[in-house]
Amino acid sequence: MKNLLPLLFIVSIFGSCKKDDNPPIVTILGKNPDSVYVKTAADYNDPGATANDPEDGPVELIIAKNVNMQVVGHYLIFYSAKDKYDNVSEKKERHVYVTKVNGEFTATENCSASGTQNLVVTATSNFNNDTIYLKDFPVSSFTTKAVVKEGGYHIFQQDINSVLSIEGEIQADHTDLVINYTRTSLVGPPATENCSLTLKRNN
Repeated sequence: MKNLLPLLFIVSIFGSCKKDDNPPIVTILGKNPDSVYVKTAADYNDPGATANDPEDGPVELIIAKNVNMQVVGHYLIFYSAKDKYDNVSEKKERHVYVTKVNGEFTATENCSASGTQNLVVTATSNFNNDTIYLKDFPVSSFTTKAVVKEGGYHIFQQDINSVLSIEGEIQADHTDLVINYTRTSLVGPPATENCSLTLKRNN
């Protein structure tokens, strides 16, 4: 019986060291698939993912991505994880579509002096996607031009016929656009107001 004690001790140690065969679980956050507008930002704002292991809890996430916000196309972001026992998770992927700023938008304009109005704005991009033309913004029969500068689209335009000067920038939230701008009258007493235009694409 005395000789069996070391053997029982060894068996007890190995029995308690159960191997972990469970890989981490990766969960993608945010929209998937996602659509964004070309050249509206320098980089894609990745919502990311989480990686949790059944035994170890949160583990480090491995991300592989090559989204080019300057070129229209279909891109993939891959997420995976590995625990301390080298169990590898199932690879998850996010589809990102970088598209041209084209189409009809329903818009709501809020200005500091003139208040709120609803518009329908048509957006078209040139061949290189470095210029956006916004028809019927900020007033009917008026076309505003936005050009790429410093990682996004900026507006600086004066039009004597419509007696307006517009200066601002376009920000994108996936397929919605927000234009924050200053509008100045070019006739009569100087009149400047700050405005914000939210555009939602009509599918």
